[in-house]
Amino acid sequence: MKNAVIVVSAIMIPNMEDVRFTQTIHTFDSIFLRIPNASIFLVECSLVKLSDFMKKRIEQYGVTIIEMCDHQKIHDIKNKSIDLKNKSGYIKNLTEIYAINYVLDDFDFTEFDRISKLSGRYFLDSNFNWKNNEEDSFTTSIKYQSPRYKNEYARQCTYWSLPVKNIEDYKDMFRLIQKWLISSWDEGIERDIEHGIYLFLELLKIPVRESHPLGVSGLTDGKTLNMH
Repeated sequence: MKNAVIVVSAIMIPNMEDVRFTQTIHTFDSIFLRIPNASIFLVECSLVKLSDFMKKRIEQYGVTIIEMCDHQKIHDIKNKSIDLKNKSGYIKNLTEIYAINYVLDDFDFTEFDRISKLSGRYFLDSNFNWKNNEEDSFTTSIKYQSPRYKNEYARQCTYWSLPVKNIEDYKDMFRLIQKWLISSWDEGIERDIEHGIYLFLELLKIPVRESHPLGVSGLTDGKTLNMH
């Protein structure tokens, strides 16, 4: 089984580049340790390019680098966030879903059996179980109640995986999530990808394999280890 892993990151954040770069290298190490026959695609969503040193170091891992800073859509998202109260939430969700759709649409994954997505700065920990990713289903976290909206559920988007043979169904799902997110934010409703994944897996009746614990951790605020 050949496995593609999409790592969606934003390394080049002012005054945080070195820390985020080091965390991303740790992300790569954890993938090669815990996912068999993995090929990594780094989708860098910062507004500026990686440094030459970073590119060279990343390429030593055999990682394919996809830089999004030349995409006008990424800059449009940043510009549209200026007048929003929750700028970071808008940028994170709209940028990530755009990047996911771009990569799924523009890259040929037919040589792979499965595609996984891992958020940058997170890593696969000792609770990660690859066997939960071997069925013809969408592997994700258990559902949880939304902390923001009553009577709504979500699923973690730090990690998920899908079988390539059904990729057209998943492309449709992520396109719908993107449209739903844009519409929600335009209406002043702060939705996120976690809500979208839960909602459209249900609406489209896509088979789900729940992995609990998910086996993903990250020290994203520099203080607290988030474990899923």
